[in-house]
Amino acid sequence: MTRFPATLDNTIGAFLLGVIISTALYGASCIQACYYYMHQQDRWPLRVLVAILMILDTLHQIFITQSMYNYLVTNFGNLLHLEQVVWGMKADTLLTVFIQNDFKMLSLDTNLWHLL
Repeated sequence: MTRFPATLDNTIGAFLLGVIISTALYGASCIQACYYYMHQQDRWPLRVLVAILMILDTLHQIFITQSMYNYLVTNFGNLLHLEQVVWGMKADTLLTVFIQNDFKMLSLDTNLWHLL
């Protein structure tokens, strides 16, 4: 198996772009959540589910930012550290499962509500 050399362009550069895009989308989610709570009068289970999704999304942003800080600041110039997965990335993987399941519940609840 051929090993490709770890460079900053194909590792941290791509990760940094992903974090930047994720941060922009997180800001849009925050604006949508504020608008939702100010203008919608949905049932309380749906409102709680939206709040849970925002909390999970905030945790996701914290974990990826911590991971980026670990790679870019704490271990600056340590290319061997790029081969290690930090705890923030591991926690984010588990958190993503919860976010996807909550989103599916929200989508299912909204679709059923429109059918009634």
